[in-house]
Amino acid sequence: MDPRRLPRQARPRPRDRRLPEPRGPPLGAEETGRLISLLTDSVERVVEYRQAYIGELIGAVATPFLVLVVVGALIDPVAALVLVACIPFVPLSIALFQRFVRDDSSASREMRARLSAQFLEAIQGLSTLVGIGAADRVGERLARTGEDNRLAVMRVLARNQLILFVMEGVFSLFLVTAAIVVSWIRPPR
Repeated sequence: MDPRRLPRQARPRPRDRRLPEPRGPPLGAEETGRLISLLTDSVERVVEYRQAYIGELIGAVATPFLVLVVVGALIDPVAALVLVACIPFVPLSIALFQRFVRDDSSASREMRARLSAQFLEAIQGLSTLVGIGAADRVGERLARTGEDNRLAVMRVLARNQLILFVMEGVFSLFLVTAAIVVSWIRPPR
């Protein structure tokens, strides 16, 4: 609708078109970098959760139970019940092991947030840094922070490999051994 056709009192006035004043203290370059890092990291986590994790979780939970239903219906119901009783041991042992690894993951996230905040701060003040001759020093600080970030990521990856090893070991040693023992003890049908 054309604003000129509205009654004079209903027409938008120029002062009504202004954006509201921001609340709180003004953000500096480092705070802006942290805020942007927080916002983008959160979006990436939600996307990863919805696109990758939920489907894998459903498949990982449903598959063992479907296999055990087939084993119980077609092969041996007692063996299926013993294996169903053993299933909770695997995620519990992995959750117990992950308690020792949680600190490395949070340290890596903090390091990435610090690196992105410092990088954004350097980009925002690049002309000033060049003008006062501090660009090399800031570049060296960014390089050190980047190396610290790389080391933190490598620690997280090493711990994740260890978790995979523990998960495979617990599954192999416990569930497969339980299945072998049950099949060895129970006479064939």
